[in-house]
Amino acid sequence: MTTEQAAQAVDDTMKAPPPMYDPMDDADDDDSVVEEYDQAELDYAMMERNDSGNAKRLYHRYGNDLVHVSRIGWHCWNGKYWDREEGDLEVMRRCRDVSTSIQGPEAAALYQYLMGRRDDDGNPKQVKKAANDAVIRHRKFGERSGDLAKIKAMTEISKVDLSRPPDALDKHPFMLSLGNGTITLPDPSDTSGKDQVRKRRFKRSDYISRIGNVVYDPDAECPQWRGFLNIVQPDPDIQRFLQSYMGYCLTGKTTEQVLVVNYGGGANGKSTFIETIARIMGSYSASVPIETFMADGRKGGGDATPDLVRLPGVRLVRAAEPEVGSRLSESLVKVITGGEEVSARALYKEQFTFSPQFKLVLSCNHKPNIYGTDDGIWRRILLIPWETTIPEEQRDAGLPAKLQAEASGILNWLLDGARMWAECGLHIPDTVRAATSEYRQDSDPVGQFLEICTAKAPGETVTSARLFEVYERYCRANAIPVVSQRGFNKALQAKGYVRMKSSTMMWKGLIITDDMGLSSEAADSISATTGDSVDGADDDAY
Repeated sequence: MTTEQAAQAVDDTMKAPPPMYDPMDDADDDDSVVEEYDQAELDYAMMERNDSGNAKRLYHRYGNDLVHVSRIGWHCWNGKYWDREEGDLEVMRRCRDVSTSIQGPEAAALYQYLMGRRDDDGNPKQVKKAANDAVIRHRKFGERSGDLAKIKAMTEISKVDLSRPPDALDKHPFMLSLGNGTITLPDPSDTSGKDQVRKRRFKRSDYISRIGNVVYDPDAECPQWRGFLNIVQPDPDIQRFLQSYMGYCLTGKTTEQVLVVNYGGGANGKSTFIETIARIMGSYSASVPIETFMADGRKGGGDATPDLVRLPGVRLVRAAEPEVGSRLSESLVKVITGGEEVSARALYKEQFTFSPQFKLVLSCNHKPNIYGTDDGIWRRILLIPWETTIPEEQRDAGLPAKLQAEASGILNWLLDGARMWAECGLHIPDTVRAATSEYRQDSDPVGQFLEICTAKAPGETVTSARLFEVYERYCRANAIPVVSQRGFNKALQAKGYVRMKSSTMMWKGLIITDDMGLSSEAADSISATTGDSVDGADDDAY
């Protein structure tokens, strides 16, 4: 056999690789010891020497530990959960390992395999030369595979086999991964009467991408935490509500459809309370700029929303102090508390949708403005008053560290809260209902206008056009968004006022006490010009 024939035989072998290795095939075959090569590495060596072949190598070598989530990015299995933070770096490391393996164990297996072949003439020198040439080509291909362009090509092609949709992750709302295992949480639909909190080992197949910053110890206690709560929230009903609500926050459910607003001045414990729980929940918790949920901070439909992109799988979202006068985005609050899908888009990536699992908790000294008056928004708001002020001489700068030392015990407190929620739902204290009702009254711009600029007067009337003009002036003077005249009319009707039509549209039982500088001549001009027909097309709707 000539050198050219030997080389051709090698190439033919590369094009037609041997079958996949099965250890049982060699059980009774003593001749197998002649071929001292790693069959698995030879199988890799026989894959195509191109980007698609490298994608196959990446998939077969490391596919169990890598997953690409469409429109979000790479995740890697770290032994406990699917890690997004390290995903992009880990896939690059694995691609580099593929390049190294091509040059090392693959090339070695290929050489040993080819050296084990015998040519017709029994010329070992020619076989060795052909084997050396094949290995040199293989190693050069491995070197090129480590180039950045080749690594990028490998990762792009690998997405075909390793991609999952965004909703494939974190789809078990009653599972919670912690430092020493995954626990199951109380499920309201389980009527077995057995304790549902159980710990088991981590599993790739759960596709959990979050982990708590605590270990589960069912015997742990938290005396410091309970003492802290007795000081900052001495009302046992509020304590019970906070425990059941924060236990509910451990789950991935949003069925309660509420937004909690922790409200009070400084030095009252509300920040310590929520931050302690957030640290325990680890990556299940996220802090988001308050502007994300404010009406003046909302982005357009096509804009990137990096704050929302971080939230799939998160179960507790906390946002801090809004600026005085900030207005809550009522439409967004309804979406995220109602379980509707949320659209998000990372910078330079495509938009995707996800079902929120997170519960939004605001902590503020100034209540955000809510101008909507309908139950659609207000039935979701729960204002928790934090009225205790800790004197400066009693404040303990080391308290956060002391509470963190009780993390496993505080987790048990949260799990007891989850049990309470699963059994009885959220029991809202009368104190919270009263505070929320007062918040609603204070946030009603039409109600505030009526209180400041009008008075009830049985038997009296005011023209619809004049009243609306004074209302517009009031809003402009106080930097309050103006509702439409139709919305204004609906708000008055909801408060019990009646419209009637005389020569023009009138409101009964109401007079203007402060016209905000609107002269009588201007008011008459408005009525004469409009005939109060501004909203006449909607008369039948009332």
